[in-house]
Formats: sequence, C-alpha cells, structure tokens
Amino acid sequence: MSAVEFSIVTADDTIPLVTDTNAEGTYLLLSGSGGLGIAPRQARFGVGAGEGGSYRGSRVLMRDPELVIRVYGLNRADTEANINRLVRAVVGRPGARSPRLVAQYATGEVYELPFVYVSGGEDSYLPDSSDLHTTIEFVTRTPKPFWTARDALSFTVRNVPTTAELLDDLAALTLSSATAFGVRVVDNPGDVDSYLDWEIEGPGGPATVTIDGIGFVVDAELIAGETRFVNGRLGEILDADGDSRYAELGPVPRFPVLPPGQSIVIVDLEAASPGAWVTSDEVAYTNAVSEPTLTETAATWSTWSDGNGTESHATSGFDTAGITGVAEAGYMQIEWAAGADPEAAIIVDVPVSAGHTITPSMCVWATRAQKVQAGLWLLNAGGDVVAAAFGPSTELPASTAVRMAIPGSVLGAIPDGVVSARFAVSTFVSECVSWESGDRFRGSVANATNSESVLTPFTGDTEHCDWTGDADESSSVQYALERVGESKIIGKWKPRKELVY
Repeated sequence: MSAVEFSIVTADDTIPLVTDTNAEGTYLLLSGSGGLGIAPRQARFGVGAGEGGSYRGSRVLMRDPELVIRVYGLNRADTEANINRLVRAVVGRPGARSPRLVAQYATGEVYELPFVYVSGGEDSYLPDSSDLHTTIEFVTRTPKPFWTARDALSFTVRNVPTTAELLDDLAALTLSSATAFGVRVVDNPGDVDSYLDWEIEGPGGPATVTIDGIGFVVDAELIAGETRFVNGRLGEILDADGDSRYAELGPVPRFPVLPPGQSIVIVDLEAASPGAWVTSDEVAYTNAVSEPTLTETAATWSTWSDGNGTESHATSGFDTAGITGVAEAGYMQIEWAAGADPEAAIIVDVPVSAGHTITPSMCVWATRAQKVQAGLWLLNAGGDVVAAAFGPSTELPASTAVRMAIPGSVLGAIPDGVVSARFAVSTFVSECVSWESGDRFRGSVANATNSESVLTPFTGDTEHCDWTGDADESSSVQYALERVGESKIIGKWKPRKELVY
C-alpha cells in the first residue's frame, strides 16, 4: 500500500486514485500529473538608482494542478460509465461544493485540496484508448493553494490545573481560584502558517491573546456562558447569535497565525472562573452487584470453608476506614468454632453480558493475617466455566480491610454465551495459616464495573450515583460530571502543507 492514498471526493461520491501501476483499480493517477508540489509564488522586486534591486516580498498564487488519469473498465460500456462518473466528480455541479483532491496518510491524517475544473477531457477517445481503458488529462485550479487538514486541531486554556475525566477518582477533582490563564506551548505539525479561530467563553474579560508578540484584545466582560467567536483568517468577531462584535476589539487588533513547529501562546482572561462540577445525565459506569455493601440482603453472596466454619450475614459493622465513597457497610462472614485448614472463600455472583468488560473488586478483612488471592470465573447458562483469571497472592494484615480486584483488561470482552460472573477472594494459596477458634473472615464493598481498570468503589448511595432496576435486583450507576460556569479560551486550526508525497 502506498504511504499516501489519493482520491477525488465530492458531496456524494469518492473516487479512489491508484498511484501504483502494479495495483488494481479503476482509476490510475499517472506520473504525468503535475502542479501538486510547491505552490507558485509571485516575487516583488524594487529597482533603485544604484546597481541591482531589492526583494520586496512575495505572495502565494493559485496553483493549476494537471491530473492525468487512466480509466479502466470491463468492456466499452463499463469504461464509458466509469468515465462519466469521473467527469461528474471533476467538473462538479453549479452551486455545489467544489470537488477535493484528498490525500490520506497511513497514519490516518487526511489533507484536502479543493479545486475547480478549467479544461481537459474534450477528446473522448484518445490514441491510446481501447474498449478497456482510456486516459484523460484535466487542468484544474485551486483558489486556496495549500493542502489543508480535514480535521481541525485545538487546545483549551482554562485556569483549572487538572482535567476531570469520568469519575475515576472523585477526591482528585479539585478546582483552583480565579487567576490569569498564562502560557501554553502549541505544536503545529504543518509546514506553512495556519489561521487560528478562537472561542472565548465567560465569565470574565477582557481577554488577551498573543503569539510571538502579535495579538488582539476582546475588551468585553462576558457573563457565564456568553461566548465570542474570533475568525483569524477573516478578522471578524461574532457572538453566539452571529452578530458582529467588532467594536469590542481593542485598538489595532492583529490576528496571529500559528507558524509550523512550536509556538508560545499567551492567553489571559481577567476575572476568570474555574466553574463548578455538577452531576450530568450521562452514565459513566455501572456496578452490577445488587448488594455491594450488604446493608439489606446477601442474596448474591456466599462463602466456602473447609470445616468448622459458620456463615453469617450482618447489615452493618464492616471496617470502611480508608474506603472512599462508602460510609457504612455490612458483611458476609465465616467464623470458626474450632481450628481448621486455611482454605476459605468469600464469593459474589453478578449477571454479565457478552461484549462487555467487567472489573470486579471486593474488600476483605480477617482477624488473622493471611495470604489471599482474587479469582474470576465467567459462566454460561449451564454453569460451565468459559474463562477464568486470577490475581496475585496478596498480604492481608490482621484486622485491616484490603481491596482485591482483577482489572477487566485481563480477560477483555466477555465471550458469547456467558451470562454470569463469579468473583471470589480466597485463601487457596501457599503460605496461608490455619484458622483458630474464634477467627473471622469477612467480605464486603463489592463492585463489578463495566470498565477495564479498577475504580473507586461506589454504590447507589454514593455521591453522584443512583440505583437502577427493581428492588433486590438493582444495580448502581455512577454519573459523569460536567463542569458549568467555567471560563475558557479555545484555539482551533487546521494544519496546512506545501505538498504531500
């Protein structure tokens, strides 16, 4: 495959252009094509009274690409149909968006070069033509001479030091006080200057933007949610209704471009606000355990022990110290009336669905220091094990709760036919010690979340969470947070290239 794949794209069609003569394709872009390299310039010189002259700059002209395309078909009628398809794409329709020559890199980057048909294709049957192929030469013109990225890049400047992702760690979502925004280093991967568009959202103002000493001021105090849009190429500023706000620009505004490579962008918004985090309607994660803290029932929990152990359930009293997001919890317990072998397990079963990813976790506690290990089994409707995973052997200090988990990335997506998962923390490992009379082994605060990594435990009673489903068959959901009333300035640009190769 070529490093760059070319195509002609219109509003309703995409025509791939093969560049490798050994590759199969209906349309072959031949090596005689030209005008796709460096854009032409018009240099200006001044002639003085002395010898020679002086260079007074240059301007980039429109380029006139010549596209030499060989069209193939299975027979004469098929070749004609393929020619007509190409002509419709290249010539275009009055009032429609201009066709674009598109270059897609193997990395996924896409650059476009809009063009207008000028001439070519007047002779429908050239000397090298046959029923199976013909060659057409098109002359085009590109009003905008540089290859421009299809997808814009952007950066956001805000006065909050951290960005909140979905609720991975609620304790980390701290907000700073209102301050000046400061400095950002921005990297432009293009090889020519790119125009910048700006979005300034209040509260706050005035706003100042400079790049390499060139910039502008929006001399307005915006309220929360009020926005100004600055078009750097056109030199205009609009509000959310599309009305001009040019009068809000400070004296002699200069709209900076973004040079290739790294640039220092200085942005300031007076009286900026970090906003506040509020609960959105978007569900971030679901915990499939219906009794995660056992404060009501223990219907999906169970235990196993090798003799002299008695199972019991308490609705309160589990040690939640150090467990974020959980204030009160019951527990499932094994208590030994006499000495016994060390093998024991606390188990919880949860429903699962094929294609999902599950990360189970559980907090365990024991009166005696032990070695424990987490295990996960995926079961089909008949109770047969389809897949299993085990965590490392872990120290469980006496009278100290420890959370055990198996990241969902270990097993990946749940296979077809799996309907439930069994998660257990056990002492089925070497170096365990025997239980003595009066010893207790407890489990509680279980999560089985649709995630690849281990999350902070949550239930429907945790902040930003809720219960869903029927009583005793419910799940708990954790909602994503969204920031409201936040001041920010967003810069957007499309990288541009002189040529693609």
